Amino acid sequence: RPHLLPNVAETKLGANVASIAIHSRHIDSQNDGSDTKQEEACLRRVLSTIKSQKTVEICAVYIMADRLATINSLTKFSQYLGCHAISLQQYHYENKSSLEEHGPFGKDDFIKDLALVSNAEDGVIGDLEFSSSTMLLREMIEYNNRKKGITGRIVTCPLKRK
Repeated sequence: RPHLLPNVAETKLGANVASIAIHSRHIDSQNDGSDTKQEEACLRRVLSTIKSQKTVEICAVYIMADRLATINSLTKFSQYLGCHAISLQQYHYENKSSLEEHGPFGKDDFIKDLALVSNAEDGVIGDLEFSSSTMLLREMIEYNNRKKGITGRIVTCPLKRK
């Protein structure tokens, strides 16, 4: 039977790796997700904070979003910053969720996204106040870090609702 979820890393990514999760969601169905200025500002801030705390040789940005334009834009921006952008390689539009708030990537894709981005260790960017998915993501990262023996606070940057 095939596995639906990617494996969560059981070992640390490395002392000189900065890994950041971004969860960008859109409440307005008319918003195509192409405006990522808020996410980009947060990514700069979080990466800068992490670099002030440790030596960073490799940067990995895990991207979870409900709009393809957001994923594409944040992938390009992450690469511009010298980071590796990591997101699901393929989404299945037929997996629409009964909850439209998950956008076109519902059900299996949403769960796969969440499992993938929970591999980040150093930072979380998202709607930390109103999004239960972002809150769950943060908890998953903290749990995974405890399993890996990673101590210290996760650097966060809140996104405003869109």
